[in-house]
Amino acid sequence: MTTIVISSPDMAKEALHKHDFAFLGRTFSHSLQTFDHHRLSVIFSDPSVHWKTLRRTCVSKILSSFQLDSTQNLRLRKLQEMLEYVNECCKKGDDALHIREVTFATCINSLFSKLFSIDVHGFSSDLSREFRDSIWGIMEEVGKPNVVDFLLFFE
Repeated sequence: MTTIVISSPDMAKEALHKHDFAFLGRTFSHSLQTFDHHRLSVIFSDPSVHWKTLRRTCVSKILSSFQLDSTQNLRLRKLQEMLEYVNECCKKGDDALHIREVTFATCINSLFSKLFSIDVHGFSSDLSREFRDSIWGIMEEVGKPNVVDFLLFFE
């Protein structure tokens, strides 16, 4: 497998803006192809008109400077809530603070607050651990090798 390391911002801009189609050929497991996830996702779909539309929509509606600036107060509020929770735990003298769980809850709440105007994740609830474990489990399943990935005559 050919690997290219880009070590400067100027080269990254050159590669990703001017030659983006040259870097789109990537492999992924057959488990993603089972339910056509590779055709419906910006991340996994092949370069096509559909992919360009998804990418353009993502950049203009989600990742534009205006959109990011418009959510700055929300992100700061969620960060402040996280810091208050950490401060409370320190004052109580709790034995351990699981930073991974706290940062995960902050990220998920920021995302869901932006999309649905609700918090779905508590900092220390069982539901939040189950939610995190579910997402982690999905990532592990998608990343696992599949027999078909190694036996190419099944394709």
